Amino acid sequence: MNKTVFSKNEIKLCYDNLWKTIFIFSLPTVLVMAMTALYPILDKFIALTFVTPNVFHHQPYLDWYKEHISINNGELTYESAKIFVNLSTHFAMQIYNLLFAFAILFAIGTSITFAIKSGQSNKQQTQSLAGNALTITVLFSIVAAFFVFCLVFPQWDNIMILIQLSKKGTWIVQDLTWHYVFPMLLASPLMFVSYLLLTLLRTDGKSHAAIYITIGAIAINALFSIIFVKYGQMLLEGTMLGTIIAWIFIIIVSLICIYYNKNSYLRFHWRDLFYLHKTTIKEIFRLGFSSFINNLGAVLVSILSSAIISSLPGQFAQRQQYGLASFQLFNSAVSPWIAFFTAIALGIAQGMKTIIGYNYGAKKYLRMYQTCWYGLAIISGWLFFTLLLFIALGPQLLMAFAFPSDLVDEYRWIAVLMLMSYPCAAISFLGVSLFQGMNNARKAALCSSFRAFIVLPILMLCGYFLAHGLSDGTDQSNIYYFILLGLNDLISAIVVGIILYFFWYKHRHHIFNEVDEKDQEYLQSKKQQTSY
Repeated sequence: MNKTVFSKNEIKLCYDNLWKTIFIFSLPTVLVMAMTALYPILDKFIALTFVTPNVFHHQPYLDWYKEHISINNGELTYESAKIFVNLSTHFAMQIYNLLFAFAILFAIGTSITFAIKSGQSNKQQTQSLAGNALTITVLFSIVAAFFVFCLVFPQWDNIMILIQLSKKGTWIVQDLTWHYVFPMLLASPLMFVSYLLLTLLRTDGKSHAAIYITIGAIAINALFSIIFVKYGQMLLEGTMLGTIIAWIFIIIVSLICIYYNKNSYLRFHWRDLFYLHKTTIKEIFRLGFSSFINNLGAVLVSILSSAIISSLPGQFAQRQQYGLASFQLFNSAVSPWIAFFTAIALGIAQGMKTIIGYNYGAKKYLRMYQTCWYGLAIISGWLFFTLLLFIALGPQLLMAFAFPSDLVDEYRWIAVLMLMSYPCAAISFLGVSLFQGMNNARKAALCSSFRAFIVLPILMLCGYFLAHGLSDGTDQSNIYYFILLGLNDLISAIVVGIILYFFWYKHRHHIFNEVDEKDQEYLQSKKQQTSY
Protein backbone atom coordinates (compact mmCIF):
# COMPACT_ATOMS: atom_id res chain seq x y z
CA MET A 1 0.00 0.00 0.00
CA ASN A 2 1.35 3.42 -0.94
CA LYS A 3 2.14 5.62 2.00
CA THR A 4 0.23 8.90 2.04
CA VAL A 5 2.38 12.03 2.00
CA PHE A 6 0.96 14.81 4.18
CA SER A 7 1.83 18.36 3.18
CA LYS A 8 2.77 20.85 5.90
CA ASN A 9 -0.28 22.93 5.03
CA GLU A 10 -2.57 19.91 5.31
CA ILE A 11 -1.14 18.96 8.69
CA LYS A 12 -1.64 22.50 10.01
CA LEU A 13 -5.18 22.84 8.70
CA CYS A 14 -6.52 19.36 9.48
CA TYR A 15 -4.49 17.81 12.31
CA ASP A 16 -2.39 20.36 14.20
CA ASN A 17 -3.33 22.00 17.50
CA LEU A 18 -6.37 24.13 16.66
CA TRP A 19 -5.39 27.11 18.82
CA LYS A 20 -2.03 27.20 17.04
CA THR A 21 -3.66 26.80 13.61
CA ILE A 22 -6.10 29.67 14.18
CA PHE A 23 -3.21 31.87 15.34
CA ILE A 24 -1.07 31.05 12.27
CA PHE A 25 -3.82 31.65 9.73
CA SER A 26 -5.39 34.65 11.47
CA LEU A 27 -2.21 36.63 12.13
CA PRO A 28 -1.68 37.83 8.50
CA THR A 29 -5.33 38.88 8.08
CA VAL A 30 -5.34 40.57 11.50
CA LEU A 31 -2.25 42.56 10.48
CA VAL A 32 -3.81 43.59 7.16
CA MET A 33 -7.15 44.57 8.72
CA ALA A 34 -5.48 46.36 11.65
CA MET A 35 -3.20 48.36 9.34
CA THR A 36 -6.17 49.34 7.19
CA ALA A 37 -8.11 50.53 10.25
CA LEU A 38 -5.00 52.19 11.67
CA TYR A 39 -4.79 54.55 8.70
CA PRO A 40 -7.63 56.93 9.76
CA ILE A 41 -6.34 56.88 13.35
CA LEU A 42 -2.83 57.80 12.20
CA ASP A 43 -4.28 60.42 9.85
CA LYS A 44 -6.25 61.96 12.72
CA PHE A 45 -3.24 62.07 15.04
CA ILE A 46 -1.11 63.76 12.37
CA ALA A 47 -3.87 66.25 11.60
CA LEU A 48 -4.55 67.05 15.27
CA THR A 49 -0.86 67.45 16.04
CA PHE A 50 0.37 69.36 12.99
CA VAL A 51 -2.69 70.83 11.21
CA THR A 52 -4.27 72.36 14.33
CA PRO A 53 -1.56 75.07 14.78
CA ASN A 54 -2.04 76.10 11.13
CA VAL A 55 -5.83 76.28 11.58
CA PHE A 56 -5.37 78.28 14.78
CA HIS A 57 -3.40 80.94 12.86
CA HIS A 58 -5.38 80.83 9.59
CA GLN A 59 -6.81 84.35 9.25
CA PRO A 60 -10.01 83.50 7.27
CA TYR A 61 -11.00 81.04 10.04
CA LEU A 62 -10.27 83.58 12.77
CA ASP A 63 -12.42 86.16 10.99
CA TRP A 64 -15.33 83.75 10.46
CA TYR A 65 -15.25 82.57 14.08
CA LYS A 66 -15.23 86.15 15.40
CA GLU A 67 -18.24 87.02 13.24
CA HIS A 68 -20.39 83.94 13.92
CA ILE A 69 -19.47 82.61 17.40
CA SER A 70 -20.19 84.68 20.51
CA ILE A 71 -18.42 82.49 23.08
CA ASN A 72 -15.06 83.80 24.37
CA ASN A 73 -15.64 87.16 22.65
CA GLY A 74 -15.35 85.45 19.27
CA GLU A 75 -11.74 84.40 19.87
CA LEU A 76 -10.88 81.01 18.39
CA THR A 77 -9.21 78.87 21.06
CA TYR A 78 -6.66 76.15 20.36
CA GLU A 79 -9.03 73.48 21.73
CA SER A 80 -11.82 74.68 19.40
CA ALA A 81 -9.40 74.53 16.45
CA LYS A 82 -8.59 70.92 17.42
CA ILE A 83 -12.27 70.04 17.50
CA PHE A 84 -12.79 71.51 14.02
CA VAL A 85 -9.83 69.52 12.66
CA ASN A 86 -11.06 66.29 14.25
CA LEU A 87 -14.59 66.63 12.88
CA SER A 88 -13.24 67.59 9.45
CA THR A 89 -11.14 64.42 9.29
CA HIS A 90 -14.24 62.43 10.28
CA PHE A 91 -16.29 63.85 7.39
CA ALA A 92 -13.33 63.61 5.01
CA MET A 93 -12.92 59.91 5.85
CA GLN A 94 -16.59 59.29 5.05
CA ILE A 95 -16.05 60.82 1.60
CA TYR A 96 -12.83 58.80 1.24
CA ASN A 97 -14.73 55.59 2.08
CA LEU A 98 -17.47 56.45 -0.43
CA LEU A 99 -14.91 56.77 -3.22
CA PHE A 100 -13.06 53.70 -1.93
CA ALA A 101 -16.25 51.61 -2.23
CA PHE A 102 -16.02 52.04 -6.01
CA ALA A 103 -12.34 51.00 -5.90
CA ILE A 104 -13.35 47.84 -4.01
CA LEU A 105 -15.85 46.96 -6.76
CA PHE A 106 -13.07 46.61 -9.35
CA ALA A 107 -10.38 45.20 -7.06
CA ILE A 108 -12.55 42.40 -5.62
CA GLY A 109 -14.24 41.65 -8.96
CA THR A 110 -10.86 41.39 -10.69
CA SER A 111 -9.28 39.28 -7.92
CA ILE A 112 -12.11 36.71 -7.99
CA THR A 113 -11.98 36.52 -11.79
CA PHE A 114 -8.19 36.21 -11.61
CA ALA A 115 -8.40 33.39 -9.03
CA ILE A 116 -10.82 31.44 -11.26
CA LYS A 117 -8.69 31.83 -14.40
CA SER A 118 -5.41 31.09 -12.60
CA GLY A 119 -7.03 27.94 -11.19
CA GLN A 120 -7.56 26.92 -14.82
CA SER A 121 -3.81 27.55 -15.42
CA ASN A 122 -4.60 29.91 -18.28
CA LYS A 123 -1.67 32.32 -18.07
CA GLN A 124 -2.55 34.27 -21.21
CA GLN A 125 -6.07 35.01 -19.97
CA THR A 126 -4.90 36.13 -16.52
CA GLN A 127 -2.32 38.49 -18.04
CA SER A 128 -4.94 39.92 -20.38
CA LEU A 129 -7.32 40.27 -17.42
CA ALA A 130 -4.73 42.22 -15.40
CA GLY A 131 -4.12 44.68 -18.25
CA ASN A 132 -7.82 45.11 -19.00
CA ALA A 133 -8.62 45.63 -15.32
CA LEU A 134 -5.96 48.33 -15.02
CA THR A 135 -7.42 50.35 -17.90
CA ILE A 136 -11.03 49.88 -16.78
CA THR A 137 -10.11 50.87 -13.23
CA VAL A 138 -8.45 54.11 -14.35
CA LEU A 139 -11.39 55.07 -16.57
CA PHE A 140 -14.03 54.27 -13.98
CA SER A 141 -12.10 56.06 -11.22
CA ILE A 142 -12.56 59.30 -13.16
CA VAL A 143 -16.32 58.70 -13.41
CA ALA A 144 -16.56 57.82 -9.69
CA ALA A 145 -14.52 60.89 -8.72
CA PHE A 146 -16.84 63.15 -10.72
CA PHE A 147 -19.87 61.59 -9.01
CA VAL A 148 -18.37 62.24 -5.56
CA PHE A 149 -17.32 65.74 -6.67
CA CYS A 150 -20.98 66.56 -7.38
CA LEU A 151 -21.84 65.59 -3.79
CA VAL A 152 -19.10 67.58 -2.04
CA PHE A 153 -18.36 70.65 -4.19
CA PRO A 154 -18.81 73.70 -1.86
CA GLN A 155 -20.45 75.86 -4.55
CA TRP A 156 -23.13 73.17 -4.95
CA ASP A 157 -23.96 73.16 -1.21
CA ASN A 158 -21.68 70.22 -0.29
CA ILE A 159 -24.62 67.86 0.20
CA MET A 160 -22.74 65.08 2.02
CA ILE A 161 -21.60 67.41 4.80
CA LEU A 162 -24.60 69.73 5.09
CA ILE A 163 -27.03 66.85 5.75
CA GLN A 164 -24.86 65.83 8.72
CA LEU A 165 -24.32 69.26 10.29
CA SER A 166 -26.83 71.02 12.51
CA LYS A 167 -28.59 73.66 10.41
CA LYS A 168 -25.86 75.03 8.13
CA GLY A 169 -23.13 73.83 10.45
CA THR A 170 -19.80 75.56 10.49
CA TRP A 171 -17.98 76.89 7.46
CA ILE A 172 -14.60 76.00 9.00
CA VAL A 173 -15.41 72.27 8.98
CA GLN A 174 -16.72 72.41 5.41
CA ASP A 175 -13.67 74.30 4.15
CA LEU A 176 -11.18 72.05 5.94
CA THR A 177 -12.91 68.97 4.54
CA TRP A 178 -12.74 70.40 1.02
CA HIS A 179 -8.98 70.99 1.46
CA TYR A 180 -8.64 67.23 2.04
CA VAL A 181 -11.14 65.98 -0.54
CA PHE A 182 -10.18 68.03 -3.61
CA PRO A 183 -6.63 66.60 -4.11
CA MET A 184 -8.03 63.14 -3.33
CA LEU A 185 -10.53 63.43 -6.20
CA LEU A 186 -7.81 64.63 -8.58
CA ALA A 187 -5.66 61.61 -7.66
CA SER A 188 -8.50 59.06 -7.66
CA PRO A 189 -6.87 56.88 -10.39
CA LEU A 190 -3.88 56.41 -8.07
CA MET A 191 -6.19 55.28 -5.23
CA PHE A 192 -7.99 52.78 -7.44
CA VAL A 193 -4.89 51.34 -9.12
CA SER A 194 -2.88 51.01 -5.88
CA TYR A 195 -5.67 49.04 -4.21
CA LEU A 196 -6.19 46.91 -7.32
CA LEU A 197 -2.51 45.92 -7.50
CA LEU A 198 -2.29 45.13 -3.77
CA THR A 199 -5.39 42.94 -3.99
CA LEU A 200 -4.06 41.09 -7.04
CA LEU A 201 -0.70 40.51 -5.34
CA ARG A 202 -2.49 38.82 -2.42
CA THR A 203 -4.58 36.73 -4.82
CA ASP A 204 -1.41 35.70 -6.69
CA GLY A 205 0.03 34.26 -3.47
CA LYS A 206 2.27 37.21 -2.58
CA SER A 207 0.48 38.18 0.63
CA HIS A 208 3.73 38.78 2.51
CA ALA A 209 4.89 41.23 -0.17
CA ALA A 210 1.53 43.01 0.06
CA ILE A 211 1.91 43.34 3.85
CA TYR A 212 5.45 44.76 3.55
CA ILE A 213 4.30 47.21 0.87
CA THR A 214 1.40 48.33 3.08
CA ILE A 215 3.70 48.89 6.07
CA GLY A 216 6.09 50.90 3.88
CA ALA A 217 3.20 52.94 2.48
CA ILE A 218 1.93 53.81 5.98
CA ALA A 219 5.42 55.00 7.00
CA ILE A 220 5.78 57.09 3.82
CA ASN A 221 2.30 58.54 4.28
CA ALA A 222 3.10 59.63 7.84
CA LEU A 223 6.51 61.08 6.92
CA PHE A 224 5.38 63.14 3.94
CA SER A 225 2.14 64.26 5.61
CA ILE A 226 4.16 65.74 8.47
CA ILE A 227 6.62 67.39 6.05
CA PHE A 228 3.87 68.98 3.94
CA VAL A 229 1.82 70.18 6.92
CA LYS A 230 4.60 71.30 9.25
CA TYR A 231 7.09 72.77 6.80
CA GLY A 232 4.69 73.64 3.98
CA GLN A 233 2.23 75.35 6.35
CA MET A 234 -0.64 73.42 4.73
CA LEU A 235 -4.02 72.44 6.12
CA LEU A 236 -5.63 69.02 5.54
CA GLU A 237 -4.47 68.96 1.91
CA GLY A 238 -0.99 68.26 3.33
CA THR A 239 -2.11 64.96 4.85
CA MET A 240 -3.77 63.97 1.57
CA LEU A 241 -0.59 64.78 -0.41
CA GLY A 242 1.26 62.37 1.89
CA THR A 243 -1.36 59.73 1.09
CA ILE A 244 -0.99 60.36 -2.66
CA ILE A 245 2.77 59.78 -2.45
CA ALA A 246 2.05 56.53 -0.56
CA TRP A 247 -0.28 55.43 -3.40
CA ILE A 248 2.49 56.12 -5.94
CA PHE A 249 4.89 54.05 -3.80
CA ILE A 250 2.42 51.14 -3.72
CA ILE A 251 1.97 51.20 -7.51
CA ILE A 252 5.71 51.32 -8.28
CA VAL A 253 6.73 48.58 -5.82
CA SER A 254 3.76 46.35 -6.79
CA LEU A 255 4.72 46.56 -10.48
CA ILE A 256 8.32 45.72 -9.58
CA CYS A 257 7.11 42.63 -7.67
CA ILE A 258 4.96 41.59 -10.63
CA TYR A 259 7.61 41.99 -13.34
CA TYR A 260 10.50 40.71 -11.22
CA ASN A 261 8.87 37.28 -11.37
CA LYS A 262 9.03 36.16 -15.01
CA ASN A 263 6.42 33.46 -14.40
CA SER A 264 3.88 35.78 -12.78
CA TYR A 265 0.32 35.44 -14.01
CA LEU A 266 -0.03 39.22 -13.59
CA ARG A 267 2.62 40.23 -16.16
CA PHE A 268 0.35 42.01 -18.64
CA HIS A 269 1.56 43.40 -21.99
CA TRP A 270 0.97 46.83 -23.56
CA ARG A 271 -1.70 45.43 -25.88
CA ASP A 272 -3.67 44.16 -22.85
CA LEU A 273 -4.15 47.78 -21.76
CA PHE A 274 -5.89 48.77 -24.99
CA TYR A 275 -7.69 45.68 -26.32
CA LEU A 276 -10.58 45.41 -23.87
CA HIS A 277 -12.87 42.38 -23.69
CA LYS A 278 -16.56 42.93 -22.94
CA THR A 279 -16.85 39.60 -21.12
CA THR A 280 -14.01 40.61 -18.78
CA ILE A 281 -15.71 43.90 -17.92
CA LYS A 282 -19.03 42.13 -17.25
CA GLU A 283 -17.37 39.51 -15.02
CA ILE A 284 -15.54 42.15 -12.96
CA PHE A 285 -18.76 44.10 -12.39
CA ARG A 286 -20.79 40.98 -11.59
CA LEU A 287 -18.34 39.48 -9.09
CA GLY A 288 -17.42 42.75 -7.39
CA PHE A 289 -20.92 44.18 -7.08
CA SER A 290 -21.83 42.50 -3.76
CA SER A 291 -18.66 43.83 -2.07
CA PHE A 292 -19.41 47.27 -3.49
CA ILE A 293 -22.95 47.20 -2.08
CA ASN A 294 -21.69 46.10 1.36
CA ASN A 295 -19.14 48.91 1.57
CA LEU A 296 -21.52 51.48 0.11
CA GLY A 297 -24.12 50.44 2.67
CA ALA A 298 -21.61 50.92 5.50
CA VAL A 299 -20.86 54.47 4.30
CA LEU A 300 -24.56 55.32 4.00
CA VAL A 301 -25.28 54.00 7.51
CA SER A 302 -22.39 56.12 8.83
CA ILE A 303 -23.84 59.21 7.13
CA LEU A 304 -27.33 58.39 8.46
CA SER A 305 -25.88 58.09 11.97
CA SER A 306 -24.17 61.50 11.72
CA ALA A 307 -27.32 63.11 10.34
CA ILE A 308 -29.49 61.70 13.15
CA ILE A 309 -27.23 62.57 16.07
CA SER A 310 -26.85 66.15 14.82
CA SER A 311 -30.61 66.64 15.28
CA LEU A 312 -31.09 64.90 18.64
CA PRO A 313 -32.71 67.12 21.33
CA GLY A 314 -30.68 69.56 23.43
CA GLN A 315 -26.97 70.15 22.69
CA PHE A 316 -27.49 73.95 22.83
CA ALA A 317 -24.24 74.89 24.56
CA GLN A 318 -22.05 73.04 22.07
CA ARG A 319 -23.94 74.45 19.08
CA GLN A 320 -23.39 77.94 20.47
CA GLN A 321 -19.69 77.37 21.12
CA TYR A 322 -18.66 75.32 18.08
CA GLY A 323 -21.61 75.58 15.72
CA LEU A 324 -21.76 71.79 16.07
CA ALA A 325 -23.78 69.23 18.04
CA SER A 326 -21.96 67.61 20.97
CA PHE A 327 -22.92 64.11 19.80
CA GLN A 328 -21.14 64.80 16.51
CA LEU A 329 -17.99 65.54 18.49
CA PHE A 330 -18.56 62.28 20.38
CA ASN A 331 -19.18 60.30 17.18
CA SER A 332 -16.01 61.58 15.50
CA ALA A 333 -13.97 60.69 18.61
CA VAL A 334 -15.32 57.18 19.23
CA SER A 335 -15.78 55.87 15.64
CA PRO A 336 -12.06 55.33 14.77
CA TRP A 337 -11.51 53.25 17.91
CA ILE A 338 -14.55 51.04 17.32
CA ALA A 339 -13.50 50.55 13.68
CA PHE A 340 -9.99 49.55 14.78
CA PHE A 341 -11.07 47.00 17.41
CA THR A 342 -13.72 45.57 15.06
CA ALA A 343 -11.12 45.23 12.28
CA ILE A 344 -8.99 42.96 14.49
CA ALA A 345 -12.03 40.77 15.21
CA LEU A 346 -12.78 40.59 11.48
CA GLY A 347 -9.15 39.63 10.83
CA ILE A 348 -9.51 36.66 13.20
CA ALA A 349 -12.76 35.71 11.46
CA GLN A 350 -11.09 35.85 8.03
CA GLY A 351 -8.34 33.52 9.26
CA MET A 352 -11.02 31.11 10.50
CA LYS A 353 -12.61 31.18 7.05
CA THR A 354 -9.48 29.63 5.50
CA ILE A 355 -9.46 26.77 8.02
CA ILE A 356 -13.21 26.17 7.63
CA GLY A 357 -12.99 26.25 3.83
CA TYR A 358 -10.13 23.73 3.65
CA ASN A 359 -11.76 21.28 6.06
CA TYR A 360 -15.10 21.66 4.30
CA GLY A 361 -13.42 20.66 1.04
CA ALA A 362 -11.71 17.74 2.82
CA LYS A 363 -15.07 16.74 4.39
CA LYS A 364 -13.63 17.01 7.90
CA TYR A 365 -16.78 18.45 9.42
CA LEU A 366 -15.81 17.87 13.06
CA ARG A 367 -12.72 20.04 12.54
CA MET A 368 -15.00 22.71 11.04
CA TYR A 369 -17.32 22.49 14.04
CA GLN A 370 -14.41 22.79 16.47
CA THR A 371 -12.96 25.76 14.55
CA CYS A 372 -16.28 27.58 14.89
CA TRP A 373 -16.36 27.12 18.66
CA TYR A 374 -12.70 28.01 19.18
CA GLY A 375 -13.04 31.06 16.93
CA LEU A 376 -16.21 32.15 18.72
CA ALA A 377 -14.38 32.02 22.05
CA ILE A 378 -11.42 34.04 20.72
CA ILE A 379 -13.49 36.74 18.98
CA SER A 380 -16.00 37.17 21.80
CA GLY A 381 -13.09 37.33 24.27
CA TRP A 382 -11.45 40.09 22.23
CA LEU A 383 -14.69 42.08 21.96
CA PHE A 384 -15.33 41.67 25.70
CA PHE A 385 -11.81 42.97 26.36
CA THR A 386 -12.64 45.98 24.15
CA LEU A 387 -15.78 46.65 26.21
CA LEU A 388 -13.73 46.52 29.43
CA LEU A 389 -11.19 48.86 27.84
CA PHE A 390 -13.89 51.45 27.17
CA ILE A 391 -15.18 51.08 30.74
CA ALA A 392 -11.69 51.59 32.19
CA LEU A 393 -10.10 54.02 29.71
CA GLY A 394 -13.10 55.64 28.01
CA PRO A 395 -12.10 59.23 28.88
CA GLN A 396 -8.56 58.76 27.54
CA LEU A 397 -9.81 57.18 24.30
CA LEU A 398 -12.29 60.02 23.70
CA MET A 399 -9.89 62.84 24.58
CA ALA A 400 -7.25 61.35 22.26
CA PHE A 401 -9.38 62.80 19.44
CA ALA A 402 -10.03 66.27 20.89
CA PHE A 403 -13.28 65.48 22.70
CA PRO A 404 -14.04 68.32 25.19
CA SER A 405 -12.75 67.38 28.65
CA ASP A 406 -15.77 68.95 30.39
CA LEU A 407 -18.10 66.47 28.66
CA VAL A 408 -16.01 63.33 28.89
CA ASP A 409 -17.29 62.02 32.26
CA GLU A 410 -20.85 61.94 30.92
CA TYR A 411 -20.13 60.66 27.42
CA ARG A 412 -17.79 57.85 28.46
CA TRP A 413 -20.86 55.94 29.70
CA ILE A 414 -22.71 56.64 26.46
CA ALA A 415 -19.85 54.82 24.70
CA VAL A 416 -20.31 51.90 27.10
CA LEU A 417 -24.06 51.83 26.39
CA MET A 418 -23.34 51.70 22.65
CA LEU A 419 -21.03 48.71 23.19
CA MET A 420 -23.00 46.89 25.90
CA SER A 421 -23.73 43.89 23.63
CA TYR A 422 -20.51 44.22 21.58
CA PRO A 423 -19.23 40.68 22.45
CA CYS A 424 -22.38 39.26 20.81
CA ALA A 425 -21.07 40.51 17.44
CA ALA A 426 -18.80 37.44 17.49
CA ILE A 427 -21.81 35.31 16.48
CA SER A 428 -22.46 37.49 13.41
CA PHE A 429 -18.77 37.32 12.42
CA LEU A 430 -18.81 33.54 12.94
CA GLY A 431 -21.82 33.13 10.65
CA VAL A 432 -20.12 35.10 7.88
CA SER A 433 -16.86 33.10 8.17
CA LEU A 434 -18.65 29.73 8.24
CA PHE A 435 -20.78 30.35 5.15
CA GLN A 436 -17.96 32.07 3.24
CA GLY A 437 -15.75 29.07 3.94
CA MET A 438 -18.49 26.80 2.58
CA ASN A 439 -18.85 29.04 -0.51
CA ASN A 440 -22.45 29.87 0.44
CA ALA A 441 -22.40 33.53 -0.60
CA ARG A 442 -26.12 34.11 -0.03
CA LYS A 443 -26.13 33.05 3.63
CA ALA A 444 -22.83 34.84 4.26
CA ALA A 445 -24.28 38.08 2.87
CA LEU A 446 -27.43 37.59 4.97
CA CYS A 447 -25.43 37.15 8.21
CA SER A 448 -23.34 40.21 7.38
CA SER A 449 -26.33 42.37 6.44
CA PHE A 450 -28.31 41.91 9.66
CA ARG A 451 -25.75 43.67 11.84
CA ALA A 452 -24.65 46.37 9.40
CA PHE A 453 -27.60 47.26 7.18
CA ILE A 454 -30.88 45.85 8.52
CA VAL A 455 -31.08 45.97 12.33
CA LEU A 456 -28.86 49.03 12.88
CA PRO A 457 -30.76 51.56 10.69
CA ILE A 458 -34.08 50.41 12.19
CA LEU A 459 -32.75 50.91 15.73
CA MET A 460 -31.35 54.32 14.75
CA LEU A 461 -34.71 55.55 13.47
CA CYS A 462 -36.60 54.09 16.46
CA GLY A 463 -34.11 55.70 18.84
CA TYR A 464 -34.42 59.05 17.08
CA PHE A 465 -38.23 59.13 17.35
CA LEU A 466 -38.13 57.84 20.95
CA ALA A 467 -35.62 60.53 22.00
CA HIS A 468 -37.76 63.28 20.46
CA GLY A 469 -41.00 61.80 21.79
CA LEU A 470 -39.72 61.75 25.39
CA SER A 471 -37.77 65.02 25.14
CA ASP A 472 -38.21 67.65 27.86
CA GLY A 473 -36.14 70.26 26.04
CA THR A 474 -32.81 68.97 27.38
CA ASP A 475 -30.54 66.21 26.10
CA GLN A 476 -31.56 63.70 28.81
CA SER A 477 -33.87 61.67 26.55
CA ASN A 478 -31.02 61.00 24.10
CA ILE A 479 -29.88 58.14 26.29
CA TYR A 480 -32.67 55.99 24.80
CA TYR A 481 -31.17 56.43 21.34
CA PHE A 482 -27.83 55.00 22.48
CA ILE A 483 -29.46 52.20 24.48
CA LEU A 484 -31.19 51.04 21.31
CA LEU A 485 -27.89 51.27 19.40
CA GLY A 486 -26.34 49.07 22.07
CA LEU A 487 -28.93 46.36 21.36
CA ASN A 488 -27.83 46.04 17.72
CA ASP A 489 -25.25 43.29 18.28
CA LEU A 490 -27.57 41.37 20.62
CA ILE A 491 -30.55 41.38 18.24
CA SER A 492 -28.35 40.57 15.22
CA ALA A 493 -26.69 37.74 17.17
CA ILE A 494 -30.08 36.24 18.05
CA VAL A 495 -31.17 36.25 14.39
CA VAL A 496 -27.84 34.87 13.10
CA GLY A 497 -27.75 32.40 15.99
CA ILE A 498 -31.13 31.01 14.90
CA ILE A 499 -29.81 30.61 11.34
CA LEU A 500 -26.72 28.80 12.65
CA TYR A 501 -28.81 26.56 14.91
CA PHE A 502 -31.07 25.39 12.07
CA PHE A 503 -28.00 24.85 9.88
CA TRP A 504 -26.39 22.75 12.62
CA TYR A 505 -29.61 20.81 13.27
CA LYS A 506 -29.96 19.98 9.57
CA HIS A 507 -26.37 18.72 9.27
CA ARG A 508 -25.81 17.45 12.83
CA HIS A 509 -25.40 13.80 11.75
CA HIS A 510 -22.50 14.72 9.45
CA ILE A 511 -20.49 16.65 12.05
CA PHE A 512 -19.22 13.75 14.15
CA ASN A 513 -17.99 11.81 11.16
CA GLU A 514 -15.97 8.63 11.62
CA VAL A 515 -12.19 8.76 11.33
CA ASP A 516 -11.32 7.82 7.74
CA GLU A 517 -8.33 5.77 6.52
CA LYS A 518 -6.21 8.86 5.90
CA ASP A 519 -6.85 10.08 9.44
CA GLN A 520 -5.92 6.67 10.83
CA GLU A 521 -2.69 6.68 8.83
CA TYR A 522 -1.77 10.13 10.15
CA LEU A 523 -2.56 9.14 13.74
CA GLN A 524 -0.50 5.96 13.33
CA SER A 525 2.50 7.88 11.94
CA LYS A 526 2.17 10.42 14.76
CA LYS A 527 2.13 7.61 17.31
CA GLN A 528 5.27 6.07 15.79
CA GLN A 529 7.08 9.44 15.90
CA THR A 530 6.28 9.94 19.59
CA SER A 531 7.41 6.41 20.46
CA TYR A 532 10.98 7.02 19.20
